[in-house]
Amino acid sequence: MDESFTLFPTNEEILFNSSRRAIRIIQGFPDNGELRYRYEAKFEIPLFSELSLYYRFHKEKYFDLDEELHRFELNWIPRTGDFLLLTYSFVIAPAYKNNSIDIDLLGLGFGFWKNLSNNHSIYIILEDFYNKGRYSNLPLRLELEGRLRNKWASLYYYYRYTQSIKKEFNLYDAFAKVEERRGKTLLMSSNYQFMNNLLLGLRLRYLEWGRDSTYIMFGLEEDFQWDWEYLFTELYVETRLFDRDNLHIGLPMAYRKEPNELEYERKWIGIKFHYNYRIHEWLNFPFSIQKSWGRLNGEASKEIWGVLGIEYRYKKKTYIAFKGIVDLEWLLTDILQSPHNRAYVMLSHRF
Repeated sequence: MDESFTLFPTNEEILFNSSRRAIRIIQGFPDNGELRYRYEAKFEIPLFSELSLYYRFHKEKYFDLDEELHRFELNWIPRTGDFLLLTYSFVIAPAYKNNSIDIDLLGLGFGFWKNLSNNHSIYIILEDFYNKGRYSNLPLRLELEGRLRNKWASLYYYYRYTQSIKKEFNLYDAFAKVEERRGKTLLMSSNYQFMNNLLLGLRLRYLEWGRDSTYIMFGLEEDFQWDWEYLFTELYVETRLFDRDNLHIGLPMAYRKEPNELEYERKWIGIKFHYNYRIHEWLNFPFSIQKSWGRLNGEASKEIWGVLGIEYRYKKKTYIAFKGIVDLEWLLTDILQSPHNRAYVMLSHRF
């Protein structure tokens, strides 16, 4: 469960979610030795009055997940007033790639705005508006996004639902293709401060994507089905020790199902102890240990991992971390055979 070790610290997560000018990067090698990365960026450019151009970029490669998005929004956001104010958005994404499917997006959004820490939006988006085939139903997507933050709690959520969409292609006179796709995404990050030195938090990330294809050639049909599902969630508590160090105790859980010939399926649950030793306000040394139990393709399995890293902060806007993950049951062998495996770099910066 590499994602458990690459969670951004609570404060960095809150600041990124409430910012409209920021970048965030995770890059490294998970337990299969293949490169994994997630790049996120968002920039807002004021135009005139209450109108602004908002750009969002997302690119991710993780096992069979391969996604890239360039999204532009014209936002009308009244930023003055004592109550929640209505916002309006026009959305266009000329380049959106999701697991080998290249489509474009066009839609509208509206919501309520109080400030950067308290706003909620709903979007209705048409997928593949530059139609390259014939749809049996309207290819619509629904998105909900919002954030709420006060002195003792914070919440960020994003939900995306793509209804089952069927599309027909007439490739040649004797060759046709019928494709049906669907998908769901749920992201959530929440924290609740019980007292000055005790915090309860939750991180959740659920991705689902499916595609059914039928190829028709000279009256003969061949079916192809592709289903991918991923869930990661961690419930945790954090407390401060010795007035400056931080102890994080988490219960991570993960599920992954991949569309291959072996019907790969993996379920895990674990317990994690993460200690952040603070040298200065700008320099930390994190130590972690995690014990996990699970099932891989129906067979029981267990793992124990350790993490050693270094974290650097600059002016409360920049966060950089390097982390190395090793199998504690085969510590020396693991390092000598694959010294670069399970090594991650993490970066977050707000403008």
